[in-house]
Amino acid sequence: MHSKITTSSFTEAANGLVWLVISDVEACLEIEAQLRSGGFSNIEVYHQADDCQKVFETGQTPDLIIASASLLSIENLSLIKYIRETDRGANFPILVATNPQEIFIQRKALNIGVTALLALPLDSAIVVTQAYNLVRAYRLNTELEAFKSRVSSELKVAQRLQQSLLPSERSIDKCKQTTGLDISFALHSSSELSGDFWGVKDVHDGMLTIFIADLVGHGIAAAANTFRLHEIITSEELIGSDLLDFVARVNSRFHQNTPADVFAALMVGQFDLALGTFKYVSAMATSPIFWRSGASLPLMLDTAGVPLGATDDPRYEAHSIPFYPGDRLFFYSDALIEAPSKKGGMLGSLMPCEIVTKAILQEARSVIGSVEELFCQEAKNPLHDDLTLLFISSHPEGIPTSAE
Repeated sequence: MHSKITTSSFTEAANGLVWLVISDVEACLEIEAQLRSGGFSNIEVYHQADDCQKVFETGQTPDLIIASASLLSIENLSLIKYIRETDRGANFPILVATNPQEIFIQRKALNIGVTALLALPLDSAIVVTQAYNLVRAYRLNTELEAFKSRVSSELKVAQRLQQSLLPSERSIDKCKQTTGLDISFALHSSSELSGDFWGVKDVHDGMLTIFIADLVGHGIAAAANTFRLHEIITSEELIGSDLLDFVARVNSRFHQNTPADVFAALMVGQFDLALGTFKYVSAMATSPIFWRSGASLPLMLDTAGVPLGATDDPRYEAHSIPFYPGDRLFFYSDALIEAPSKKGGMLGSLMPCEIVTKAILQEARSVIGSVEELFCQEAKNPLHDDLTLLFISSHPEGIPTSAE
């Protein structure tokens, strides 16, 4: 079904600037009369291609050019070719009226970028309808491109703001100097903005608290909630090592300030190098992979828990494992599990363990880089969800202060 042409939309299109480039004065007057009777009023007439080119070179741009072309007026095609080769003249519509018998002219016109052909003798209804449709489409496309440019610019600002939520290289270096822990990470967004983030909190001698969040969904909606959750996490005070109380307070505020269908997976963990422990609380986070120094195989930690924001009074559990010099922990978002596999289905819950095992056994210089490479070998493109990877290792020369 064709869309109805409203009076307002026709008037807007008819106000467009139309250039007539027709050497035949009588034919030009006829087409101009047809357009004016159809409602077009902003019409400029050029009988010579050179005159039209001079005006174009001053910076003026029409909404439509209607030109004639024949073996006797082939210079008009040279004008069109010149216009099409400029950035400013690449997109607006150009109609060319030709004799149906002049196939060579028609082919040449289409090859240089003419939008459509009109057959001589001209039908007034066809001329007006074609002119209206092309001007309207061109203006709508111009508005769309301007909108896309504005959105792209705003998204770049949002990307920079979201990037600022992540720890900087300077803060990561400070963590290493303060705690002796090596930290590396990667975050890949499946769209312009991410629903994942991670951070550090309460860094002091031998102590480091981390948090890793994965908001439901991805893109703009999930990204908007990352700012809200990040503000809650960073503004809430962590009292000592009471992670349960901390996560409960974060959940309460997040639940109160987000819609019912918004929730997140959250892991909050605390390294205590003096005690040789890693304590954590999980709100349905993925299972971190723990690799004990000297062990031949890693362990997947227990992360049962209610998603953050799902209820106002969830029951979370606190976990604790020994964490000594040379031990390593690998955290990841669910894209590493749920990404479509090249072999069919999803990568599966065992894939993170397999990938990390390969990376560590290969003694990869960069475990994160090796995991990224192995992931790309197994997963289909493009990425369907945001992917966060975080690898933390304790320097093997450290001396634990508590027995296992």
